[in-house]
Amino acid sequence: AVSEKWLPGIISKFIEQYPTIQIRIVEANQPELEQMVTSNQVDFAFTYLPITSHVETISLYEDQLYLISNYIQDELIQMPHQVIVPKWYTNGDFEAFFRENQFESSTLVVENLYTILECVRKNLCKAVLPGIFAIDIDDEIFSKVQIPNSEQSIGLATKSIKNLSSAAEKFIAVTTLWLNENQQVKVTVS
Repeated sequence: AVSEKWLPGIISKFIEQYPTIQIRIVEANQPELEQMVTSNQVDFAFTYLPITSHVETISLYEDQLYLISNYIQDELIQMPHQVIVPKWYTNGDFEAFFRENQFESSTLVVENLYTILECVRKNLCKAVLPGIFAIDIDDEIFSKVQIPNSEQSIGLATKSIKNLSSAAEKFIAVTTLWLNENQQVKVTVS
């Protein structure tokens, strides 16, 4: 989610301010990112919080999950239906939501957002998407309902904040600046 929605703006701002610093970007799922951080393969990772590894985190953004459908909103929650979840979204907390809302136990897991939306458009399923994506979905085609009590933080994870390289510190500073300019954000370090 971050690589598509935030990184282009953050990288653009970073290059403006620090044109001589090179950036290396690695895309991976959450468990792989956590492993890369703990083994010092990367300086930091954008990730959903909390994470299981013993690392330091900086909370950047409070996100909310949305149920996306092509049904009218009044019918959205009551109708049992297969649900599709993005492969890259691995917070592991969907099972309770599926049980509470009487969704079928089988869940489709798809990587591509456009595939997910096309499946929803063709009424093959509903989708659970983070707000970072749902905010841009066309309301005339899809119904969006915020899922109650589904808040989750997006943040940065690093092995040690005090031992970050100068370049990583600058990138994080530009990230928080960009988010403050482009999102409603409260940054907290833990």
